Amino acid sequence: MSKRVRLLVVKVLLDTNMILLMADGVNVKENIESIIESKADFLCPESVVKELEEITKSKKEGWRKAQWALINLHKICEKTKSIEETADSDILLLADEIREQGYEVIVATNDKELREKLRQKGFPTAYLVESEMRVESDYD
Repeated sequence: MSKRVRLLVVKVLLDTNMILLMADGVNVKENIESIIESKADFLCPESVVKELEEITKSKKEGWRKAQWALINLHKICEKTKSIEETADSDILLLADEIREQGYEVIVATNDKELREKLRQKGFPTAYLVESEMRVESDYD
């Protein structure tokens, strides 16, 4: 397979569930960069950070993973401003905004409803293939 030449920077918006997968040892970033055959800028909306903080405070299932994510966030992604309160709405709007700035955008999420909304708007997504514990994408 020949390498494609990327003229645009690819921005990857990370949803909460993808960041939590990293706490399980899934190398989301490496998988995505392998798919796009390029380095990418990984972004984490403030609304996702807020969700991680809420999970940590709740002490419910996954709180330790959320705590790990918050501690390691600076290694995972660049925090970006939020437009909306809820992460899903925020990701949809941020994807539009980033595309309008001329960047290619991929959203990394396992949320089926969010993935469908993104596909309807023409955004590629990255998601976990559980049987293989690796990230796949509909990016072309």
